[in-house]
Amino acid sequence: MFLLGALLLLGGFLGYLQVQEYRQGEILERERLASQAAVIEKNVVPQLLLANRVIEQILADLPSWQVENDGFKRANRQLQIINDAMIGIYPILVIQADGAVIASSNETLVGMNFAQRDYFKSAIRSPDPGIFQVSAPFKTALGSWVISLSRTIRRPDGKFGGIVIVSLVPEYFSILLDSVRYAPDMRTSIAHGDGKLFLTLPHNSETNGADLAKPGSFFMRHRESGLPANVFSGTTFVTGDERMMALRTIHLPTMDKALVVAASRELAVLFAPWRKNFLVQGILLGVIALFGSLALLLTQNRRRDQSRERRLAEHRISDLLEEQRLIFDNAHVGIVMLNHRQVVKCNRRQAEIFGYAGPQEIEGRSTEMFYCSNEQFTTVGEQLYPEMAEHGFAQVEAEMRRKDGTRIWIMMTGRPLDPTAPLDSSVWVYTDITARRLAETEQRIAATAFEAQEGMMITDPSGVILRVNSAFTEITGYTAVECIGQTPNFLHSGQHDAEFYRTMWECINRTGGWRGEVWDRRKSGEIYPKWLNIVAVKGGDGIVSHYIGTHFDLTERKKSEERINQLAFFDQLTGLPNRTLLHDRLKQTMTASARSGSYGALLFIDLDNFKTLNDTLGHDMGDLLLKQVAQRLTSCIREGDTVARLGGDEFVVVLTGLNSSELDAVANTEMVADKILAVLNHIYRLGDIAHASTASIGVTVFKGQQTTVDDLMKQADLAMYRSKESGRNASHFFDPQMESFAKERAALESDLRLAIEENQFVLHYQAQVNDGGQVTGAEVLVRWLHPVRKLVSPADFIPLAEETGLILPLGHWVLQSACLQLALWAKRPEMSHLNLAVNVSARQIRQDDFVNEVLSLLAETGADPQRLKLELTESLLVHNVEEIIEKMLALKNHGVGFSLDDFGTGYSSLSYLKRLPLSQLKIDQSFVRDVLIDPNDAAIARTVVALAQSLGLGVIAEGVETAEQRNFLADAGCHAYQGYFFSRPIPIDGFESFARGEPAANLKA
Repeated sequence: MFLLGALLLLGGFLGYLQVQEYRQGEILERERLASQAAVIEKNVVPQLLLANRVIEQILADLPSWQVENDGFKRANRQLQIINDAMIGIYPILVIQADGAVIASSNETLVGMNFAQRDYFKSAIRSPDPGIFQVSAPFKTALGSWVISLSRTIRRPDGKFGGIVIVSLVPEYFSILLDSVRYAPDMRTSIAHGDGKLFLTLPHNSETNGADLAKPGSFFMRHRESGLPANVFSGTTFVTGDERMMALRTIHLPTMDKALVVAASRELAVLFAPWRKNFLVQGILLGVIALFGSLALLLTQNRRRDQSRERRLAEHRISDLLEEQRLIFDNAHVGIVMLNHRQVVKCNRRQAEIFGYAGPQEIEGRSTEMFYCSNEQFTTVGEQLYPEMAEHGFAQVEAEMRRKDGTRIWIMMTGRPLDPTAPLDSSVWVYTDITARRLAETEQRIAATAFEAQEGMMITDPSGVILRVNSAFTEITGYTAVECIGQTPNFLHSGQHDAEFYRTMWECINRTGGWRGEVWDRRKSGEIYPKWLNIVAVKGGDGIVSHYIGTHFDLTERKKSEERINQLAFFDQLTGLPNRTLLHDRLKQTMTASARSGSYGALLFIDLDNFKTLNDTLGHDMGDLLLKQVAQRLTSCIREGDTVARLGGDEFVVVLTGLNSSELDAVANTEMVADKILAVLNHIYRLGDIAHASTASIGVTVFKGQQTTVDDLMKQADLAMYRSKESGRNASHFFDPQMESFAKERAALESDLRLAIEENQFVLHYQAQVNDGGQVTGAEVLVRWLHPVRKLVSPADFIPLAEETGLILPLGHWVLQSACLQLALWAKRPEMSHLNLAVNVSARQIRQDDFVNEVLSLLAETGADPQRLKLELTESLLVHNVEEIIEKMLALKNHGVGFSLDDFGTGYSSLSYLKRLPLSQLKIDQSFVRDVLIDPNDAAIARTVVALAQSLGLGVIAEGVETAEQRNFLADAGCHAYQGYFFSRPIPIDGFESFARGEPAANLKA
């Protein structure tokens, strides 16, 4: 008993576990089916949207088909392409308001009338053209089940204009749905929202069209729940088997009816793994009973369905025959059956078109009766019947003859019943196109004028848009469909107030038209200018019937005017006014000053060391700096003042309406100048580089027109140079002494040019000595013997020569004179050991032919290159270093030596220093002067000596004026000197005496 109880207890426990596992499995499978139904929905929705987009595209193209010649021929070809590209699409139809097909992907349907079809009747009642109607599944005459999607066509007056219909067959969805099945017993289906079954996979044609809206069915339980998704278990209504089914409702905003998708599995298969452990024999018997019942039920259902299907088919065949007879007799086109071009049968419309009493007057006769001549009858036949034999279709438009002899235009469309023998039997459709052809000439002329380059719009008397041309749609971005039926108010930009439009319509009503510039808004939101011309069209009774608006887009013209204005009056880099506009603004300011009695001011601004920035970092960085300077200057002035760029790094600020008191005006201007200096002193961000820059400002104040524009510019320029000379980063006001200085400078420049022509220069020589006091050579220094000014210091004329470019001929003369002197010394044993150092300016060495110039002078004079030493300053290394190194190497290869002058005061780049082919460094006199009292100068002098020794270079100190300085330098390792302690720069005779050790006057300070 105990053992039996234990076994029963164990069996009960195992049974409990099996039940729990069964319940868990049921929950998991419900979730899987619900997920599968969601997957099906995700596959079906894009296909519905695609079909809807096809309909929308057809609706968008419809207006162009209606106005084009042969537009519907192009429509048929386009619809055929769409039909071929989409699997499972039944012929696409465009049906007009009376039910006649005007375009189709199957051209044989064109001209047929479907006014009695349910979907067409339903479309007439549809209030919203934006909703596409989903029909219940129905079986076509060809035996295919389809579901149709359609949208209504609305005319401009809002009335019903027809429908566009796309019908889908089950194959349209079957490939997609079949690919998402994850089990062999799984069944997927799609049903209409009213309950009609459209598709079942795996395919079961007997279930198509079944009505699922039965009490207690899965479909009704789902619909009555009001939920978008449900999962049920039980016996299905259609097949009678037990299944678990997940259902989901698809109801897009643009659909009038919903679709229901379902995924199901057989309960027997689904829970077989759990059930096999329960009473196997009982289950087997149950399965056998179940399968027997199912087989019986299926057999009964199949017989019942077959009988019902047979009765329905008989009714459909009867209805189809009646429908074909009605179509034939009531068609809006003539229909003719021919045998060897003899009329076998025709409908009433054919007789009406050609003016005969009825078909009996036509049947049995040759179609030659319709042609204008026997030649035309022969020619058309020779053209059309071979075409039908080749393509199975033929069409032509021809002028034909009615019974009374009047001419009409007919479009004939024919198809052979047997393509191999088209003459034996063919069907032809005759469409009267006389009205269309008579209107074509006028339409063509009107269309050509309407489709002009200018945008055109036609409205009714109430302002409702009836038609727009393609130029209008290109200008505005709105399609014709989007415009027709609206008023032009949707184009308003908001730039014009109600008074503007009231005045416009007053003019139109008074004069019959209006023209002017208007700002409108495109579909993209862009506001643009256009030239608008509105004309009122009046009938014979004088009442306005239409308004025609011509639109000419002024956008490009405005842009061109703006570009021309920008190029003529504005700086292209900074966007500031240029020199031309500055002169105009300055004249206006002077005129306003004369009227008001207030002062104005002109500030000339030049950036300090801007060239160095361009040379070191490049012109791109220079341009960035100029743009930022322009922005900062603009931020410093008031509205009404002007900031302009003259070019390069020169800017001008014009201040207006300062004060009627000169002192107050000067004070206000000084405050603005200080503000500008402070703002321009802030760090600039040039890409990743932080750059500091300053400016020099020249200021002049004015009142009225007492001074010319050019004089004001000169005054401010002179004041700016005074700021430069005072150390930069400063502002100075113009005064008469500055003008005198400028005149003096101009006179000096003129004298300098004359001095070069007349050779008014002489050379002085300053000795270079070693530790033992022996003269090793000299530095050549140029002096100007002016006929009036006497001896002019190099500090006065060398900078001027550099600035004006006169340093080139002057430098050439100095170099030539030095080479001649070396050649003379070479012939004198006591002087042949002497070297000459010649200073070379930046302008000289940057000449393309500098190397050739030096070598030519050496060759012409016969000087020894080993005795010539060229002194370069560190400022030369700022620009084109590689080019300078190349030139130095070329000259060094011929024996010419190089000394780096003023070392430590300029660029001082060790990376370049080690590459330069130097023979000597020269310690600048600024370090030597205070070497005994300034520890920094002493440290620099020692560093230069140590650097020269480490690089294997000689070193010489200039500006040595005392024995103590010489001794300090000697202790530091410098053993070559130049300075007043030894000798001043003296003429050649005095130097030669000094070099020979002879006493001479004025050798020392």
